[in-house]
Amino acid sequence: MPTCVRTLGLFLFLTLGLSVHADAASDADKAFGDGQQLLASGDLRGALRAFVTAVKLDRENQQYMQKYLLVRQAVQLQDVVAGESDPRKWEQAAWALRSFFNDQNLHAQVLPIDRALWERSATADNAIQLSETLLGLDRPAEAVKILSSLDRQTATPASEALLAVALAREGKLSEAEAVAARGDGTAASDPGTLYLTARMHAVVGNTGQALDTLTRCFQAVPPSRLDKLKSMARECPDFAAVARLASFETALRTPSQVPESKCSGGASCSSCPMRGGCAHGEKK
Repeated sequence: MPTCVRTLGLFLFLTLGLSVHADAASDADKAFGDGQQLLASGDLRGALRAFVTAVKLDRENQQYMQKYLLVRQAVQLQDVVAGESDPRKWEQAAWALRSFFNDQNLHAQVLPIDRALWERSATADNAIQLSETLLGLDRPAEAVKILSSLDRQTATPASEALLAVALAREGKLSEAEAVAARGDGTAASDPGTLYLTARMHAVVGNTGQALDTLTRCFQAVPPSRLDKLKSMARECPDFAAVARLASFETALRTPSQVPESKCSGGASCSSCPMRGGCAHGEKK
């Protein structure tokens, strides 16, 4: 066979091979994009089918594989939540699925889980969780109903603070002020209660107390979680009235006062299994 013919044949083979590979990669990209859209709409099973297609077309793409494995696990959790009769196993699956939906910003999918948790156990913590989800979906009246249903023995400073926030979001400022006046969580030490209390003071116009409480909240948060909480505070509509103040920016520069190891994010090195061979055991 003449050399030019052999060369042409090799060229055509390589060209066709590259074309087929490019087409497969393009199809995989499309399947992955379809999966992302389906996931954003809350259709986990549809998203899973699309991610399976993407992985089959491009098995070397780690992004496709990781997303496929993540969504497959979420679908399995959905099945457990739908059919599990053991309360402990159901709750474990529900919390794991809720965490997945939160990470994906699928707040509408979080709502039925929060409702189910509340219906199974009407605690203040579950009321707060459900009400925060309702507020995120711009449904303050429902949040007010949930939080108002807590009796004096069940309600906490945190749930009362969120009730005031929900009332203010509903436009019932005088009622929010009344809730804020009957007691608050400024004496608390946990950052969750302090954050809710700061939001309560902000919506009723207690600017000084809001910023003082927010500062204490930031001081009580471990360094590894502080940036995320500060980002939440910047975006929180309850701080809209104080966000333009220089004192709000000052509060946002507050450092954590919680000790935390640099390497693992733990409170100390004493219980870390790697402490014997770790070169970074100092504290922040």
